[in-house]
Amino acid sequence: MNLTVAEQQRLGQLADLVEEVDSQAAPQLRFVHRALEGINRPGQSLGVLSSAFNPPTIAHVEMAALAQHHFQMDEILLELSVVNVDKSVFGADLGQRCWLLENLVKSYPSWTVGLGSHGRFVDKARAIRAVYPSQTNLYFILGF
Repeated sequence: MNLTVAEQQRLGQLADLVEEVDSQAAPQLRFVHRALEGINRPGQSLGVLSSAFNPPTIAHVEMAALAQHHFQMDEILLELSVVNVDKSVFGADLGQRCWLLENLVKSYPSWTVGLGSHGRFVDKARAIRAVYPSQTNLYFILGF
């Protein structure tokens, strides 16, 4: 793959971000990309699609888009965790996956990419609630 200097630098920044996220500390969510038209006040709805995104697929996009449309969600968060409950990280590294997701959401102004520290949904919810306005309605989008 031939990357520009800027793309290589961004991949380096994302690798550094992955290293900063501590799975042994309190649950946290770090933003890779913020939605241009996302949640900005209490009471809005956030759809969270948490996945390994190895790689991001048409199925990921369709699940998120359909959920957002059907349930009138104000923002979609594509959440990638540095640890998973049921599998280890293999294939593309987490920085590369963040980069792929960041490029994917450029076509979706109400979509955000976040990097989470924990694999359990209860911990993901704690981390997400800490960085979104109070009373944000949180919905996990699930599929298999």
